[in-house]
Amino acid sequence: MGTRESPNVLTHGKFSKSPSESFNRPDGPESGFVILLTVIFLIVVGILLPAFFYLFNLELKDREARKLFEKQQTIATAMADYISLNAEYPRPASRIAADGISVAALNMPAAGCTNGVCTANDGNGNVFIGAVPYASLGIEADVAWDNQWNQFTYAVSAQQTDQATYDPNFPGAVNLFTSEYNAAGALVTNQSWVTLVLVSHGDDGKGGFQRNGGAPIVACAASLGQDNENCDDDARFVDYPGGTAPGAQHFDDTLFSNILSMVYVWNNTRSLVPGQAALLNLGEDNMGVGIRNPEHKLHVSNADSDPSLPSNDFLVQDTDLADGIDAGFMTGEYCDLTETNCFSPDVLGGDMDDGEGLACPPGEVLGDVVNGSPVCVSTFLGTSTGGCAPGGRAFVTGINLSYENDSVGFDCVTHTP
Repeated sequence: MGTRESPNVLTHGKFSKSPSESFNRPDGPESGFVILLTVIFLIVVGILLPAFFYLFNLELKDREARKLFEKQQTIATAMADYISLNAEYPRPASRIAADGISVAALNMPAAGCTNGVCTANDGNGNVFIGAVPYASLGIEADVAWDNQWNQFTYAVSAQQTDQATYDPNFPGAVNLFTSEYNAAGALVTNQSWVTLVLVSHGDDGKGGFQRNGGAPIVACAASLGQDNENCDDDARFVDYPGGTAPGAQHFDDTLFSNILSMVYVWNNTRSLVPGQAALLNLGEDNMGVGIRNPEHKLHVSNADSDPSLPSNDFLVQDTDLADGIDAGFMTGEYCDLTETNCFSPDVLGGDMDDGEGLACPPGEVLGDVVNGSPVCVSTFLGTSTGGCAPGGRAFVTGINLSYENDSVGFDCVTHTP
């Protein structure tokens, strides 16, 4: 009886393979092509992967920076509301108590540190140093913590935390040194006085107090670095373009020193006069209503709000007028609430020689003024004196209050019986 050969026997000097084996284990040109594709794939991945991780790291850093910025904006808005209501900045909270409540003025140290708050001076007034008073500001506690969950350090000019001494024009008592590289690659440092700074103490947390109080996680002088200046509880702070590498140039802090751009112009002074409320504006800038570029301390206009209406501005200024009189207000027309009974200011302040002011014809006196026009009456015969001299019986015939020729007064006649 004949025998069946196994598929894998030597036949005619060659191995004979089943179709399935030929498909699963190619050993022809296809095998080299697959290896080549694999090598190319690994090369591409090797090139792209570092770039991916680099971009991913940038995205993480950008996200962390945005988180800090959002917290800064929340604190700024809350402080603006606080200042608007109280006409003063909030005092810091204790970094040890971590309760977010502003420390009372009488509990602030005269100098040095106590109970988690400090008082320092670098030549332009006292500076209070502590934590963000989140409870007094009405914000959540975690807003007062940085991305490492340490407390922000909050330093503020002491003068600005008291209504009696609050002055929005005060430059500040916090001494800030900001360094940056110029176009030539040289490091340039600028000094400025600011009202406050917020400090995030970075990844190392050096000098930053824990969110629940207690001592800092890392002592301020634990290592070298430019950021040591921001945790030594004095009135001097630095913003430095250093890096996270250990050494004398180490700097991983983030500072916010201009967070109050949103501070309102008008502030409430209710507690300055008990039982009364008032609005206070101590700013030096001009105020505009209906106009984008006010030219006076108070400039009310329809120039930008409704240009279709006739221009009739109302101005209040604090500079000397042409007549040498301090301050004053200016407008083109005065009207009652019905807007029908109006007159121009030159009726009272104009010069008769220029066709302004009020004048009655000879033989008549001024009996009334209606809608800016004189109402003259003939009641007697008189002789004009050219002015209302004291003595005798003088009757007004016109108003001539010109500042240009210094003839300030009335035109009158004296009655001749």
